Amino acid sequence: MKILIIGADDVVTNLSATPFLRKLACNDLIKIDMLISTEQQPLFITNPDLRKIFRVNATSRHSRWGRLFFRMNFLKTLMTMRHEQFDCILSLNSVSTRQSRMWKILSGAKWAGYFRDDGFIDYYHKLTGTDTFAESERVQTREASLKLYPDLQSAMLMARRYCISLTAENIGIVINSASRVGWTAVQWAKLMRELAVRGRVFLISAGDKSVSAHQDRAIMAEAESLCSDVVVTVVTTTKTADFIAMISLCSRLVSADRDAAWMAASLRVPVIYPGTSPVSDIPPECQRVSNTEAEGILSTSVSSNGFYS
Repeated sequence: MKILIIGADDVVTNLSATPFLRKLACNDLIKIDMLISTEQQPLFITNPDLRKIFRVNATSRHSRWGRLFFRMNFLKTLMTMRHEQFDCILSLNSVSTRQSRMWKILSGAKWAGYFRDDGFIDYYHKLTGTDTFAESERVQTREASLKLYPDLQSAMLMARRYCISLTAENIGIVINSASRVGWTAVQWAKLMRELAVRGRVFLISAGDKSVSAHQDRAIMAEAESLCSDVVVTVVTTTKTADFIAMISLCSRLVSADRDAAWMAASLRVPVIYPGTSPVSDIPPECQRVSNTEAEGILSTSVSSNGFYS
């Protein structure tokens, strides 16, 4: 799996991403590259655990020649990115969602992720009442946030919050966007009884106020009532880092979201995909299941590499 990180030259926003990416980098199957500018020194340079290939994409653009060199450099970078064939683009919160989608298309990546350092921003709101600050205030604020969040990592925070052991082989089955799948509570109950690890099921919900979140909770609560030996834990998050952490630790992912399917397949997690996208748009490793076939998934064999056969 090859990951390209953009927006890596903003030290403050890397506060939470760095330990999480270090965890990913420990896997021999994952190679991490970074797209950075030459004008700043990113926090990643001081991290010996990350394997780095720096793609310089910016020079001075204040002059005519500077803009010309930038365009030439930018074109060279794009050609290199296409040649590398990245599986994923991860953008930090100094990069907008629109830019992230643009880089995904330009690089030919299969899916895109997005880090947002909510912990730091929340702390900065308490400190100053604003989320914009001058360059002269960066060092002082960064030092204060490091003291408050020495190990700010989504996977660790989630593990402590929901009593998940990161040393365990997996955390069981993770369900994303349950209401979009279209299964009945009875079908969900049969799935959970068969695939739940140690009686644990985690439902990833986008938010408390959304309609889909209420629908997710309703159908899973009904399914849980039909399974006396299964406990459903609802994880409310909008952070891609949390989502990746949950998927990387689970034994199965059930999701109707195409990007989530690619994400799980890249992390070598078996996927049950009941979505409606064309077959060409989802990873070949995914097991595609229609609503009418949902009850038959329990008899499906699992191949030696962990994917459904």
